[in-house]
Amino acid sequence: MLRLKSSIIDVQKMLKKSYLFLISSIIVLCCGTKLFSQPKKYYVNDGSTLGDIYCTAVGNNSGADRGKSPGTPARTVQYIIDTYTLGAGDTVFIDTGLYNTTSLYGTTYEYSISISSSDQGSSSAYLVFKGAGKDNTKFQSPTTTSVNVISINGSDYVVFQNLSVENRYSGYCVIFYGTSRTEYNIIKNCEIKYSGISSNSDAIYLNGDVQNCIIENNYIEHIGDGTKAAINIYGTSATPPKNNIFRNNTIYSPGRCIRVFANTTTSTYFPENNRFEKNKIENNSSSAIISIQRAKNTEITKNTIIQGNNGDMINTSDNVTGLKIVNNFFINNNDNPSGIPAAISVSAAAPEIDIYFNSIYMKRGYGFYGSANNAYSNIRLKNNIISIGDEFCQAGDCFCIYKQTGIFASSDFNLFYTNASNDIVYDSGSKAYFNSIEDWQLASHSNDNSDDANSIQEDPLFINPSTNDLRIYFSSPASGSGVQLTGISDDILNNSRPDSPSIGAFEANSLLPVVLVDFGASCFTSHAPLPLVSWTTAAEINNDHFILEKSCDLKNFTIVAKIPGKGFSNQLNKYSFIDDTEPCEKNYYRLSQVDFDGTEHRFKIIYVDCGSKILDVEFYLLANPVIEKLEINSNTNLNGEILFQVYDYNGKQIKNLTTTVFSQNTISLDVNELSAGIYILKILYQNKLYNLKFFINRT
Repeated sequence: MLRLKSSIIDVQKMLKKSYLFLISSIIVLCCGTKLFSQPKKYYVNDGSTLGDIYCTAVGNNSGADRGKSPGTPARTVQYIIDTYTLGAGDTVFIDTGLYNTTSLYGTTYEYSISISSSDQGSSSAYLVFKGAGKDNTKFQSPTTTSVNVISINGSDYVVFQNLSVENRYSGYCVIFYGTSRTEYNIIKNCEIKYSGISSNSDAIYLNGDVQNCIIENNYIEHIGDGTKAAINIYGTSATPPKNNIFRNNTIYSPGRCIRVFANTTTSTYFPENNRFEKNKIENNSSSAIISIQRAKNTEITKNTIIQGNNGDMINTSDNVTGLKIVNNFFINNNDNPSGIPAAISVSAAAPEIDIYFNSIYMKRGYGFYGSANNAYSNIRLKNNIISIGDEFCQAGDCFCIYKQTGIFASSDFNLFYTNASNDIVYDSGSKAYFNSIEDWQLASHSNDNSDDANSIQEDPLFINPSTNDLRIYFSSPASGSGVQLTGISDDILNNSRPDSPSIGAFEANSLLPVVLVDFGASCFTSHAPLPLVSWTTAAEINNDHFILEKSCDLKNFTIVAKIPGKGFSNQLNKYSFIDDTEPCEKNYYRLSQVDFDGTEHRFKIIYVDCGSKILDVEFYLLANPVIEKLEINSNTNLNGEILFQVYDYNGKQIKNLTTTVFSQNTISLDVNELSAGIYILKILYQNKLYNLKFFINRT
């Protein structure tokens, strides 16, 4: 009955759209004028106005023009979709509420949204479904009914944002189903949780001809059991999902987080060119976090991948081509997993994989694990840090590389480190242990004869692996020890790679841990002129604190301040210090920066002469009446912060402006917007208040 009713609605909508198209065409032909529809706004609300930001009334699905105004919102999103033809630039505002009613207005349930090709946006203007925030607008399926909460099939250029979507039984939270092409859709700033029957469905599911969709800035969770995933990109036809992007999401599952897979070995069915970028991806089980099987040109780049048990972080099996694993952090801090995990595991012969610029830290397990003979002939391994093992490692379960018979396409410029033993590689095919980088270099293990000739074996000096921080110090042996690779110009934090890049995901190759933009001094006027020393940094790495020293003769320096640094920062940071110690005729200052390990770096010496006396400050106007600009003068140079407030003659504040000046005695204020009349100017400077009256003449 439900399907019959839905089919009738679809037919009615198609007839309605065909009729509108026919009428528009007649007008175009007869009158030479095309009808253009303006973007429209629609409103949906639950049964309450508590906390609402869009609507002023509760929702209802009956009455003329229902859903077209904040005062007459619809009760369900599906009512808006079924009743109106939604197009480019239209926005459906979904107000605060818990949308989970199962028997509301016949078959139009609150908790589900289904959209097809009859409603869509365009390349110039998306159709937007906008909630009041993922903590406020919540779609929640029942616990006994199988349903897809959001279903997109054949509709293009649609955005869903600021929503919470939870499936509590079976079906999908969000499904992109391309029976006809579904493309250029966006899911962003949402919370997407699958908490139902774990073996039944995925949180986000792409199947069929789904292309160029973006899923970004979401929290995505699946309770997981290993067979389903938080994100599943699934090829079941000759038009599989392609060119989709998942970025800046937090993805969590006790089981599998991401799966890219085709249900046949026919290559035309393989998902292609799908990208995972800048996500935080985490699980805590024996399931692989990311599983790639029968897929083309998948990119996994700039992600932080965290495993809490014995599952592989990335697992690849048969028919994988063009896989790129670049600029990622891999972390497993479990010192006693239930099995032996691997950061990257290959279980089929000859997949095509580029493994570049990754940082891997595992307390126990394998950095790279190949369980099939000749699994490496198309694998390139360069510029990676693989740090394995702690005191809990047992014999045979901590290797940077564990492989069977076969050799890599190339392997070089890597850093290998094992803390528990000297074994960096184990070749199970030949039963050979390689206890040092020198032994490994003597063994022929790459097709291009690179054989890790430029690789090293040292502690990479990660900042703090226990907090998942795999950045490296400038003193790290990985700093500046890598090689440039075509197409990779930056690191996991978007820092540029220099000509001699660092090994690993984080680029730490720089002359100094702090990039100093400026360092200078001026005279700050308080009760007496005092030296104001200031500096700005553009980037900081491993910066514990600054030391500011002062001298009167450029020979003997004394410390006047220790100022904490930002530690690690890629943005502008401003520092300042007012020196109220005994003044010199000339005050010389020297700035030093100190790393967390005590290493000190000094910058240039500067000086400033502030004298020892200041006049009592007086203010007066250069011209009164005033036409456009208020010219304020003082009897001495001004230094520091000044507050200006303008009031009309009735005491109403008209203008409020704070400015900082250095060695100037004239300040201009724009008052062109004020009408003719009498005004009061209040000036707050050095904790003293000054009042001036001025007139504006517009004749």
